[in-house]
Amino acid sequence: MSEEVYLGKGLPGLPEYLLLARDRGDVLFIVGAGASYPVPSSLPDFGGPVADIYRKVDPTVAAAIDTIWTTRKATWENVPGTLSDAQRTE
Repeated sequence: MSEEVYLGKGLPGLPEYLLLARDRGDVLFIVGAGASYPVPSSLPDFGGPVADIYRKVDPTVAAAIDTIWTTRKATWENVPGTLSDAQRTE
C-alpha cells in the first residue's frame, strides 16, 4: 500500500506511487478549467491576467471582456457588437 503525500494544508492526499510515476514521466495529470476556483486552492483564474493585458494593449477588447463578465448570462454570441469576427478569432 502506498503512502499518501499531502501538498498543502487542507488539500487531499495523493498516492505516493502516482507522484513517483509522474516524476518518471509515466503519467500526466490533466486538470480542467475551474480547478483553481474552489477552496482550498482558490488560485487566481486565467481570465484576470488576460483582461489586464488587454487593458494595456487593446482597450476595445478589454471593454468587451468587462461587458461579458458583468452582464448576466452573457456570452460572446448573445451580446451583439461586443467584438468583431476578427477580434473573436484572435
